[in-house]
Amino acid sequence: MSSLDESAELRKQRLRELRKIKESQTIKEAPEGERKEELITHRNYDPETQAPRMGFVEPPTADVTVETISRDIENETKRKIQEQESIPEEELDLTTLRPKKPTWDLERDLKERMAVLEPRNQNARAYYIRQTIADREKKKQQEQEQEHEHTALPVSFHYVHFMLLK
Repeated sequence: MSSLDESAELRKQRLRELRKIKESQTIKEAPEGERKEELITHRNYDPETQAPRMGFVEPPTADVTVETISRDIENETKRKIQEQESIPEEELDLTTLRPKKPTWDLERDLKERMAVLEPRNQNARAYYIRQTIADREKKKQQEQEQEHEHTALPVSFHYVHFMLLK
């Protein structure tokens, strides 16, 4: 035998010993009447009738069943059909029967995301508008100052020249 086979046999032997020890402990702990019930689980077997279990152990107690739900759905669809039949054909609008665009769900999701960005866009636009107005006012003020300097220069030049000639 190889070393792997030997180690496997040793492991199996230890597991058997552990099972025996565990079973002996459960037998010692439990009274005699309960020993058999704990060791055997009766999932599909009824020990009283000594036959396989058929169906459910207890009748269902829930008020909501598949049958009641299906009955409710059936009644709801009948009611909707009667409502649609009661509407005259003249009142039907063909635009409501038109199918949606293939990207309608993407547009809906995009609108939700854009709702968050819209105030930010408005604030940015307002900021840039204020900035351009301020720049124009600065430019206008600088032009006025330059114009003022050009008109004042010849007068002062003449005055200085006149004073020098005296």
